[in-house]
Amino acid sequence: MPATTYPLTDLDILEAGATYVRDFTFLAPNGDPYDLTQFDPTETPGAVGFRAHFRLGVDDSGDPLVELGMAPTPTDEGFTILDATAGSVRMRIEAATLTTLSNGQNRAGVWDMESAAGPDDGAIIVRWLEGAWQVSPEVTRQ
Repeated sequence: MPATTYPLTDLDILEAGATYVRDFTFLAPNGDPYDLTQFDPTETPGAVGFRAHFRLGVDDSGDPLVELGMAPTPTDEGFTILDATAGSVRMRIEAATLTTLSNGQNRAGVWDMESAAGPDDGAIIVRWLEGAWQVSPEVTRQ
């Protein structure tokens, strides 16, 4: 299944100093919800779950600017599988993370979201979303 392009720009731009929360529902080609149980570490032993990297460019070889993994609850930064059999996942990025990402300026780059069922050496990996991102700097400060 090829990744869907989901740009975090224009109407869905990231904002420094503001918490970003989006719920995604993944559907199979026949329109049924994709069952995410195999990717849910709370349901499937060895599952890694969802993860994402935010970089300035595809060719960046260093550490990602932002790395998201599985979150313990829907109110923590990272990914939470809201309903595995309904294909529902929440991505949450904290305001402080986006402030760091912006580095006080309007920045842009690339990102993707993938999930892994099983350990990295034998995992089933699916890339769900990919695209560009843009973060606008915060003007209001404490």
